[in-house]
Amino acid sequence: MPSQAPRLRVRTARELRGCSQAIVTTHGTSPEPLVDINERIWKEALEEHKLFSEAFKAGQCYLCDDALTKFDQAKPCPHWLLKPEGFGKNHFECLAKHHSWNALESYLRWVANEEGTAKDINDLAAEGTGKLVELTIRYKSLEWSFSCGASDLSGHEGGAEHSKRPHYHVQMYVDRKPFIQYNDFHLPLSDADVAGLEYMRQNPGKVRRLVPGGAGANDALDEYMLGQHLDRVKPSEEVESALVKLRTIIVAEPGKKISGDDLYHLIQAAKAEGGAANAPAPIRRSNHLAHRPHQSIMRSSALATLSILAASAAP
Repeated sequence: MPSQAPRLRVRTARELRGCSQAIVTTHGTSPEPLVDINERIWKEALEEHKLFSEAFKAGQCYLCDDALTKFDQAKPCPHWLLKPEGFGKNHFECLAKHHSWNALESYLRWVANEEGTAKDINDLAAEGTGKLVELTIRYKSLEWSFSCGASDLSGHEGGAEHSKRPHYHVQMYVDRKPFIQYNDFHLPLSDADVAGLEYMRQNPGKVRRLVPGGAGANDALDEYMLGQHLDRVKPSEEVESALVKLRTIIVAEPGKKISGDDLYHLIQAAKAEGGAANAPAPIRRSNHLAHRPHQSIMRSSALATLSILAASAAP
């Protein structure tokens, strides 16, 4: 990461197949050691994502080693959210007790990105309502939405016992039909979930989560991350799965014409170089998902937290 980058990625908690580790930082901490920590954590997380991806492509779960189509009630696993035969709405609370909100969301981000980076994860802050957690993830005929506001993190006064504790909400659609509604559950947040979200709440605008291998639309359109994407951009014939789509408009000077041969030669030269044409191109923001109406709020639990906090340097 460039030393001048105005953002530090800080890991608050992570569990890797049973191994947990926590790192805490403040705005007053010198950035140099955090950069080294970030690089190590990011590398570890990407290595785990590789294990996930290889197993997923083979139809297996890298966590429980079962087939993705298998539902074993004795082995609560995030792959249950892919709705194997036998998984019902009543099993979700059991799943949330064994795996944290962070773990479940990170897993689903990885699942969605198997079909194309970021395009099926709508976590655009500009389209949200200001909650700490607010996103929709889609994969094939499945769609999941997560929600956690400040009042959910604090717990609701005067409500039922399960709503008084820090919690989040989830919504799940199957074939565009509701399977789990936001107000069905108040799912418990794990201690690590609470620590990360509380840090975000106390530092508005300075902290954000990044999930290695689980980038969403907000990450793709982030000014810093977008610059990194453009530095590595290469032409692709797979238009639909491309992360960034560039359009270049060439306008002739008044009274002059543009030779079709010249344009052809420019395009062929760019392809031969293996990079995008150097002409500046406008980038159109397009979201492929819309947040489901937030009917209420929710709650979380604990497993492989691959989330990382990205904190802007203190002013």
